[in-house]
Amino acid sequence: MKKAEKTRGYAEDIDYSREFIIELGRQFDFDGNNPEIIEEINYIRDGYIAYQAAEGHDDYSIQVRAKFVEVKKAINNFRTVLKKYETQDLATEMYWGARRLKEVKPMTEFPELTEFEKTRGMPYYLELFRLLNVLDTGLNSSIANLAPSLGRKPDFPVQAVVRRAAEFWEGYLGRKFTVDYHGSEGLTRAFLFVQKLINEIKPTSDNKIINAMRAEISIRNKDKKIPENYIAP
Repeated sequence: MKKAEKTRGYAEDIDYSREFIIELGRQFDFDGNNPEIIEEINYIRDGYIAYQAAEGHDDYSIQVRAKFVEVKKAINNFRTVLKKYETQDLATEMYWGARRLKEVKPMTEFPELTEFEKTRGMPYYLELFRLLNVLDTGLNSSIANLAPSLGRKPDFPVQAVVRRAAEFWEGYLGRKFTVDYHGSEGLTRAFLFVQKLINEIKPTSDNKIINAMRAEISIRNKDKKIPENYIAP
């Protein structure tokens, strides 16, 4: 890998340097030599590069958002059809389909099912709705992030890093992703983590990072209000 200082500027290199990730791990208490973590950290950087490459194409975010909206509509239509024909015992059809394909049973626990129901088709049926909800929730976040702004144009590369960094911080490290809303410097461990990730690619103002973090936290808080195993009507 290339040296850390060469990753600054316009981010022409593919990955963060090994030295940078090791030092990042020392500073934020994770193993910077772990191959899985290295991949996760570089995945965060990939978000910046992808959106940076699209800059200058004014219709890019509009096109992407329109595609996501189309997929979301298809999900809602599919759920409506499934609900409409629920009396046709689609769960049993899924059970026999799974047996023919030798598919393993879903790992998700559905406590509302009886022990007998857990051995038949309902786990597959409920898992289908659960995964549709997972995709729908992810699309909601991206559609919100790509929404046209009435004010200054959003910094999509910064938003991409913040979104992926938040997932790593909470999902992988198990820590709360926060920022100081009322202070001008945003000083939290999560903020310093994002700041270091972004500034290693291209020096960026703290205000941009803070604003992107506030927007991401707002979206994540809304998502957390959705109960686990929730099945949309």
